[in-house]
Amino acid sequence: MRKRAAEAEAKFKRLYDAIENGFADVFDPLLKERATELQSIQDHGRADTERARERSIGRGRAKSLHSLETFASQATAGACELSPAGIAPPTGARWPCASR
Repeated sequence: MRKRAAEAEAKFKRLYDAIENGFADVFDPLLKERATELQSIQDHGRADTERARERSIGRGRAKSLHSLETFASQATAGACELSPAGIAPPTGARWPCASR
């Protein structure tokens, strides 16, 4: 996805270089068509990359939410003799849910 956007950007650069160096006519209709096509490819590549990034962030949030739900259900079920970090409470002390 990123690769497609980067390739389109590189082609744009070469196209602009050709125009600047006089190898391509800026008024050529095929040149305009090609520039529009490259812009579309670049936009689609960037949009695909952004969607993939958002999905990966969403999955991370879902995993975190699942971890929190699991801990909460274990804590309310009285399964918290150990702290969330796996450390026992100090001698004589109890975690808040240990009184249940």
